[in-house]
Amino acid sequence: MKRSVVFASCLSVVISACSQVSDVQILSPEEVLKNAAQVSMDLETVRYDLSGDVHIVDANDVPTNGTMTMKGLIRDSGEQLQFSVDFSATTKYPEGDSSLSATVDVIIAGSEDLFVRLERYDLDGTNPFFNPELLDKFTGTWWKVPSRDNQVSSVSLTPNPRILHAQSQVISVLKDKGLATLQGRKMYHYDVRLDQDKMVTYLQQLAGEAQGEFDEAAVRASLADLEAKGEIWIDAETFAVQKLHWDIRQKLTNTNQQIQTSFTVNFSDHNNAPAIVPPTDAKDFSPLMFFGVTDIPETQSSPLTPEMQDDIIRQLLEEGADSPYTTR
Repeated sequence: MKRSVVFASCLSVVISACSQVSDVQILSPEEVLKNAAQVSMDLETVRYDLSGDVHIVDANDVPTNGTMTMKGLIRDSGEQLQFSVDFSATTKYPEGDSSLSATVDVIIAGSEDLFVRLERYDLDGTNPFFNPELLDKFTGTWWKVPSRDNQVSSVSLTPNPRILHAQSQVISVLKDKGLATLQGRKMYHYDVRLDQDKMVTYLQQLAGEAQGEFDEAAVRASLADLEAKGEIWIDAETFAVQKLHWDIRQKLTNTNQQIQTSFTVNFSDHNNAPAIVPPTDAKDFSPLMFFGVTDIPETQSSPLTPEMQDDIIRQLLEEGADSPYTTR
């Protein structure tokens, strides 16, 4: 009797499990990717977590190794973005190693509102590109970066919905790995690679939408040395992209320059991400600060336009002239 009860219980569990799997519609990878592309374009909000590493060798055969983690959220189909990135990198110069680690916060509250804060940094060794005294002046403060012809809206800083859409448009499936379970939900799981022909077509489409020029030969040349393979997990019920993993390599022909990167992105809270609130205490940022121009008098009749700042920077670089606001 007991054996019968145990057998019946086991059979019930197996049947229940099978019925749950059968509830998932079995579709071809092409159909799944098509559905995912549409869902990604309709996505309003999402939260994401990214982690990865990178290896770079420059033209002088100097290697840099780094790691990065990023947490952020997207609202209004990418019009509003917020993320915090932690990174560390070590460059092996001939004269010795140089290491840098930092935490940077970024908020894009609209097409013209970009806010940046260097939360903290650590420098170890000599680095020709970073001045500690200058970095100290920026650390811990929110800075509002002025817009220039809506450059904020035209630059993709995070995995926004258009990039998620691209993930579904420019890849080819190498292997259908069947159904997987992720965060308690069933997922379509594929090994994928970047399809260069699809990528060219996609970029050509974007250029057409923006009424811009498209140099197909140049694009194909830039992709020729690029190899990108990865994995994608797509929710079997909602078709939302839930997770991405990419391994990317590129070695420039006839040079020592190369880059290798590997990263994983997890998405959550689809269409349920919290509001993005811009900082109220942000200070106006000017690139002149990098040249020692720290304080512009409040009596200035009007703020310096980006063009005026460019003229001053050009003068500082070409003529070595002193700015009237340069501190000594």
